[in-house]
Amino acid sequence: MAIGFIPLHCHSSHSRGFGLIPELVSRAKGLGYPGLGLVDNDLFGLVEFVRASQKAGLKPIIGAELDGLIILVENQKGYENLTQIITEYHRKRELSPREGLIYLSRSEQRLRELGRSIPMDQIFQIVGPGEAGDGFNPIAMPEVNCIDGEMLPIFLKAKGLPAARPGRLKRPEMMAEGYHPEAVRNTLRIFERVDFDLKPRRGFPRISGDLASLLNGKVKDRRTRLRIEYELKIIREYGCEPLFLLVERIFRFARSRGIGIQLRGSALASLVLYTLGLSPINPLRYGLIFERFLNPKRDEPPDIDIDVDHRYRELIIDEVIRIVGSEYTARPAVINRFGYRGAFRSVALALGIPPDELKELELHKGEDLYQRVEQLARRMVGHPFSYSRHPGGVVLSNQRASTLAPLYPGREGEILELDKEGLEYLKIAKLDILGVRGMAQIELVDPGEDDKATFQLIGSGQTLGCFQIESPPMRRLLRRMRPRDIEELMLALALIRPGADQKGYLERREGRTEVIIGHPVLADTLGVLVYQEQVIEIARDFAGLDWADADLLRKGITNQDRSSWEHFRGIFWRGARRKGRGEGEIEACWRLITRFAAFGFNKAHSAGYGWLAYRAA
Repeated sequence: MAIGFIPLHCHSSHSRGFGLIPELVSRAKGLGYPGLGLVDNDLFGLVEFVRASQKAGLKPIIGAELDGLIILVENQKGYENLTQIITEYHRKRELSPREGLIYLSRSEQRLRELGRSIPMDQIFQIVGPGEAGDGFNPIAMPEVNCIDGEMLPIFLKAKGLPAARPGRLKRPEMMAEGYHPEAVRNTLRIFERVDFDLKPRRGFPRISGDLASLLNGKVKDRRTRLRIEYELKIIREYGCEPLFLLVERIFRFARSRGIGIQLRGSALASLVLYTLGLSPINPLRYGLIFERFLNPKRDEPPDIDIDVDHRYRELIIDEVIRIVGSEYTARPAVINRFGYRGAFRSVALALGIPPDELKELELHKGEDLYQRVEQLARRMVGHPFSYSRHPGGVVLSNQRASTLAPLYPGREGEILELDKEGLEYLKIAKLDILGVRGMAQIELVDPGEDDKATFQLIGSGQTLGCFQIESPPMRRLLRRMRPRDIEELMLALALIRPGADQKGYLERREGRTEVIIGHPVLADTLGVLVYQEQVIEIARDFAGLDWADADLLRKGITNQDRSSWEHFRGIFWRGARRKGRGEGEIEACWRLITRFAAFGFNKAHSAGYGWLAYRAA
């Protein structure tokens, strides 16, 4: 049966509804709808809505409801205009009509005002059952605001929002019941008119300068020159040279003021950054793979994390904003969601239990009231309740930030209505400026020769106050391993991570288990797969993949998606067969890398942590 009605007036838990977006989309699919419209007050749920719709095979209609006016995105220009409308509404409580959008309201007066500057086919009057409208295009817009009707009033009260009448998504004929046929048909017409896909917004800010000029005269040997030429080629092809120039200027600014600053993470795999003096870690010495940082076949901006003296983090962030320009930068959001304890407290308060009686409630476990609060709290876990500013993230773009997503008035200033996952989906670049205590005491030079006295101290476990190596489990591990150099300290920092085969490694190191080296790449770690880079090296050596494809395989086999896993299994097996490997040999190697790949740690992270820990000690 053809669907004649489309639900365009849906609210999730991001606004005045109670329903996680994937649940809402799943229900729409189960009822046979080809798509639906989400019109929360902001766009914090935007990427989650688009991804859930894509997974379900539905068409997402993006919009917002502001001061009783529903605005739907019709095209790309409309999306950029909607983000700016929401931003302006937050700043001035004003709504200025723009093109590329469809406007819907119950108010005849508001529609007439819109009609002075917007074509009439962009304007629709929301009507109730049995109503035909007042000279405007009528549209049926029954509100959908809950998956769980019992939870809606409790959730709204917990968030301090006014009560709302529950509206569940029902079968199309039930949703359309009683409405004028033209009002119902217009929901489908709008659905078919919308021509918008949320596409990546990759682009880097304009920063003057040239990396080759900065590197001039710094390269001495052929091996270094070839690696730098390769890195520069990839950097330029990807278009991210401005990001490297920006980082160089930030370091120059910090050092001119005596502020401790240090790269961390996968960026340490770049020989360009090392040669510019921005990293103490020579990636050639430590076997760090550039493609783990910037893969020409992985369509995502490079991830650059910077550690700074925690006292000056905001100063460094302000300098980034000054260099790039405030219009082209923003602070990303953190979406705060209810955990069990917060949900339990909020439900109890919403049910009228006074704050001073909450502790006493714990004494009544097993009783009806406690069980009811507990049951409702569990249903609230995972739902968003507020938004805050990411402490160290800075979004960077060659487009105005307010066209990427709306700017929201957070407690500490405006934040972009995109969190980490949203930025990754849209391929938007960002820097993470991370505050580290003790940076002022760490001398920012290449560690050079390993200092035996320092490693004796580290091996004794007397490392309280030392970056990354002060926790009790870490100190116990150091006493057992007694690292003799940076490489072994790096290894200890990787083995302490969840899922690492610390027990297996220590048993081999201490001679309690036979050392079996499944592949030469694992010789330094006694046959135990510890680093993500080891997966990449094995895939390259055993199956003949290039560095970029080997890195894609590394990422693909850690994915929970079965189809992705099977895809990369086929690539690995075909490559290994071309190299003349036997079936049993291939199966054994595949089991080796897939068994531990999900727990492998980024070696560049370990190198950075190891160097800082060594200097701190």
